[in-house]
Amino acid sequence: MSKQATLFQTMFKFRLDRSSTPSISSTPPADNLHKKVNDLNLTDKHPKLCQGQCKSGEQALACTARRPDGTACDLSWCYICVMKYTNKKMISMESGPSLVSKEWQPGTTQRVACPVCCQLCKCDFCKKSYRLVPYSRTPAESTTSPPEQVLVKSAKSKSKTASLQHPPLPQPPFQHPPHPQPPFPPQAGFRPHPFHASPPVIAPVAQRLSLVLSEEEIWIRLQIREFVFRFADVLGLDDRWLLSMQNVQGDWRLRHLTLRLVYRVLCIFYSNASPLQKTTRQILQEWAADVNMSHHLPFSKERLVMLGELIDRRGMSQARWADVQTLLTAADRASGSDYDDDEASDDDDSESDSDANSEDTAMTDPHSESESDYEPDGAPNHESDEEEERDLLAESPATLTDLEKLKLLQMTLDLTLSTDAIRQEIANASRPVKELEIELHQYTRQFDKDDLRDKAQRSRWLEQLEKQRKKGKKGQAMAEETQHDLDRIDDTIRTRARDMARKKQKVMVAQSRADPRLECLTTPWNGNDYYIFHDLSMTSSPSSKQATASSEDNEECWGRGVMIHGLDHSNKTPGRKRWWFLHGVSELKQLDKWLDSQYAMYAFEDESTFASFKQHLSRRVQYIKLLDHL
Repeated sequence: MSKQATLFQTMFKFRLDRSSTPSISSTPPADNLHKKVNDLNLTDKHPKLCQGQCKSGEQALACTARRPDGTACDLSWCYICVMKYTNKKMISMESGPSLVSKEWQPGTTQRVACPVCCQLCKCDFCKKSYRLVPYSRTPAESTTSPPEQVLVKSAKSKSKTASLQHPPLPQPPFQHPPHPQPPFPPQAGFRPHPFHASPPVIAPVAQRLSLVLSEEEIWIRLQIREFVFRFADVLGLDDRWLLSMQNVQGDWRLRHLTLRLVYRVLCIFYSNASPLQKTTRQILQEWAADVNMSHHLPFSKERLVMLGELIDRRGMSQARWADVQTLLTAADRASGSDYDDDEASDDDDSESDSDANSEDTAMTDPHSESESDYEPDGAPNHESDEEEERDLLAESPATLTDLEKLKLLQMTLDLTLSTDAIRQEIANASRPVKELEIELHQYTRQFDKDDLRDKAQRSRWLEQLEKQRKKGKKGQAMAEETQHDLDRIDDTIRTRARDMARKKQKVMVAQSRADPRLECLTTPWNGNDYYIFHDLSMTSSPSSKQATASSEDNEECWGRGVMIHGLDHSNKTPGRKRWWFLHGVSELKQLDKWLDSQYAMYAFEDESTFASFKQHLSRRVQYIKLLDHL
């Protein structure tokens, strides 16, 4: 069909439709224009709709509300007309508040709002006023609650016919109302608005840590503790020594602990080629002579172990602390001589000729003295000074304080960082991590298969046990046998889960030891320092953990929480920095969320430090959850 035929058919159909309807233009144009003019409302007052439509003698109701522009409403309505718009009883209508304005005319005791003030009227005048002047909140009203949306309280019983006869409310132009603040914490079934701002994350409440020791001693103990955790395999400490250092403020039994650590340092220096090997050999020979052990033979591994067991009974004495000071003095001189050699290496070429001439003279002249044999009268004798210093410290009645002993121990441990054993441990730190991760991955695959098989068998035996118990005495013997099988398979499942947790723990220990530095985060808004110290019980055996689980030395906040040094971040009270701690899965998760919210508002100078701290914080949460299965 062509386009012209289609257009002609459409026009013909449209004419037929117009001919079937009554013609609008049947009235004269003048009458139609007169009707439109009469329909126009050129005044700013609402027409009185009750005139000529209500019965005479009906009681009228005067509106006592004030309009938004401040003028009083002079409309009066009868009860019947008001009930057509509201479908309410007069008792409830007379006590209802206003929709548009909460202000009333002065001097009026009865507060009644007409349907026009309540925007219930749907005449042409009200529609035009709603369209031209929409309701908007003034700046003064923006801080207050929105106006009520109901004129009066609805009746308790309402019929369907009354609700159908209720006229529809004219709607003003759409405006986004202010979203109410949601309750916090959210109630069950609460669904926030999609455009509503999320509630602020509350900082976790940190607990105050009472200090028994001075802060200087605490910092030294923390450094020794982290060093022992990092190089526990090289030092070779027992579980009882590791667990005794779990609580930083606990009783470390310094007399025996310091001896064990110092002796391990001496063994490391003796076994590795270093400038302190000669001094270390002399100290070990003197200690062997003190316990009546032959010191002329070379120290093998067996003899070193035997010597350690013998000297451990007496502990660290004042004379042995003097030997430690001798070792530190020798290390200081060795480092100074190395520094002097580096400075003198640049002048070797310029003085080579003069050195050669002096050597030739010394070889040809028999009366000339060598440089090693020559010593002026006023030159100090270092060996005699060391012996005198050692004898004075040994004979001195004054004893070292715990703080001084810890300082000497820390300096002695720092000396081992230059040895080959410690350097090799640092270089190969990532190797055991990869090996343990591969082993854990293979074990996890087999664990999932075995665990799924055993749990399926357990569910079948449970169903079988219920059927056997229903039989009564006939199935009692079979039920006991099935119950025995259930107990056996439950033990197998628990043992397998415990082994899985131990393997995960080994991976976490290797990952923690591979980290080169201690995790610390400084918040820019208050300057607080957040520390994640390591748990020394991670490297101990399960039997030793159970033996010291109820001990006072096993304080969990140091190794299983987050330590805070600074102000209280929840109250923000001014004062000097103190020690706080967070412990538990819920508190650490809350700290993680709170740091994320603060990170969006404050800029951290080092983003890598923040990311690393977050990673270690999540690892700490996983570790605490893992302890429940051990």
